[in-house]
Amino acid sequence: MIKGLERKMMLLKSTNSKYFDEAYFIMKDDLTSFDEGEILREAERIMFSAEVCKRVKGKKKKDALKIALFSISSGLIGFGTGLFLAFFV
Repeated sequence: MIKGLERKMMLLKSTNSKYFDEAYFIMKDDLTSFDEGEILREAERIMFSAEVCKRVKGKKKKDALKIALFSISSGLIGFGTGLFLAFFV
């Protein structure tokens, strides 16, 4: 930390999160008056949005894999049907 620099900081220990044990929030310098409850709600909102982002990213990967497998299998079925029709009809 730089000498002579003072920052307002909040430590959130009980996060009830499976990803975070503790979270440190550094307040803006121009914050003169604040409501402690409002700041706590904002910190909890940020923690919750971090967990939701992690779940959404994982879901997108699974959805992309399902789409790729469906596309490949559809192409193979179409190709097989075309060969069948070309040779036996």
